[in-house]
Amino acid sequence: MGQKNYKGTVSISNADGRIRLRWRYNSQRFSLSLYNYSKSNLLQAKKTALLLIINTLELHLKGKP
Repeated sequence: MGQKNYKGTVSISNADGRIRLRWRYNSQRFSLSLYNYSKSNLLQAKKTALLLIINTLELHLKGKP
């Protein structure tokens, strides 16, 4: 079984040769399947993960569920 991430983080994994982002918000689990798994696509997925974290923090600070 995998390692649990800290609260508010996005995990990046290889799911059948594709990049998958997973995160939780308000006790709900979300998943986003992206590109084929490669170094260049992994960099783009990390940028997307950072944007997800920023958006989640902004919603949290505004007090929206």
